[in-house]
Amino acid sequence: MGRKGRCGRVTRCNTGYREWNWEPNRPYIQRLMHFHAALMWCYIYWSFRHNWRELVGENIWPQRSEWSDQYLGVPQDEDI
Repeated sequence: MGRKGRCGRVTRCNTGYREWNWEPNRPYIQRLMHFHAALMWCYIYWSFRHNWRELVGENIWPQRSEWSDQYLGVPQDEDI
């Protein structure tokens, strides 16, 4: 272990400088990135769980909802 520490490969001519990507070799950053990837997969999973009827349902149009109907000009209960 030198004066500057050794957090990655040292380049071919040992000048004492680390490589540019020394940071992801740190184990806590790697665990952080794995945790972030797990959160992203959970987000993808739950968005797909929410949207799968609109995506692959037998109806080609997206399902009606109160949120989209008020912008599409569909009469609401108060208007009838």
